[in-house]
Amino acid sequence: MSARDAIGWSAVGAGLCAALFLGVHGGAAPQAAEPEARPAAAAAEAKEEGITVAPDLGARLGLKLAVLTASSAAGEVHGLARGLDAGALAAIEAEIATARAAAAASSAEAARLTGLAAADQSASRQSVEAARAQAAADAARLHLAQQRIALEYAPGLAAMGDSARTALLAAITRGEAALVRVDLPGATGGSRVRLADGGTIRLIGPAAQADARLQSAGLLGIADGAAARMLNAGRVRDVVAASGPSRAGVFVPGDAVVRWRGTQWIYREAGARFVRTELADAQPVPGGWLAGTGLAAGDRVVVHGAGALIALDRADDLAQEGD
Repeated sequence: MSARDAIGWSAVGAGLCAALFLGVHGGAAPQAAEPEARPAAAAAEAKEEGITVAPDLGARLGLKLAVLTASSAAGEVHGLARGLDAGALAAIEAEIATARAAAAASSAEAARLTGLAAADQSASRQSVEAARAQAAADAARLHLAQQRIALEYAPGLAAMGDSARTALLAAITRGEAALVRVDLPGATGGSRVRLADGGTIRLIGPAAQADARLQSAGLLGIADGAAARMLNAGRVRDVVAASGPSRAGVFVPGDAVVRWRGTQWIYREAGARFVRTELADAQPVPGGWLAGTGLAAGDRVVVHGAGALIALDRADDLAQEGD
């Protein structure tokens, strides 16, 4: 074949290829490739209105559901308890003991000199007056030291008496008790409040000073046993007290609740979907929560596997952020 013939056949081949390309694409410009679809998260798709889980995936995740039932509980108020440093109280008690000893000694000396002056004039009038002045000064110092407990802590603590406060300080030293400030609306002295994570605090009366940050009056209390170990100086715990009439709602098992983004959620069954529902306005009760809004008796919620559903929600959110 000559060079001229070879060039001709090459031109024919190129024309056929061009015709085939235009025939397939209709003469249009080639389209951009479609983005690769996101994985279906093992047959479960997270949507704004809920998550649809295929039955086989639900079985693999071990999803278990429970039916919510109507319930009620006494109304509650929530507050904070903060462990106080008892070192200042111990210092005041030492000051009281010192002042009491000094007052007793000066009072006895004033009585002795008064007796001598009355008997045979062996004590001068000036020394008697000086002894009486010293006794009065020591008695004033003792009175002021005793008042410091009420002024710096609480009148209820001052009313306990010396022996009771001595026993309390000994228990605090052993770690068996703690002095606690409680800021809780509606609570009064003489009652008990409970820690949200277990244990009780006995309230002994209003605190002497308001909390600078919360601007609340506050109460002074004593925690014993396990509660004392959770409230050593400086530690803060949530406290709960009964208040007002009973509250109606539905009981949500504790196993149904998961935390995500600083909020408590449950997954409620809605047909073939599981809808993430915020556990708003819920009151802690033994074994779970009393929910007053957003849920109704008869609703079915996930009590095992809710963490896996949260993971699917998070995977979907991360995929959307990536897009």
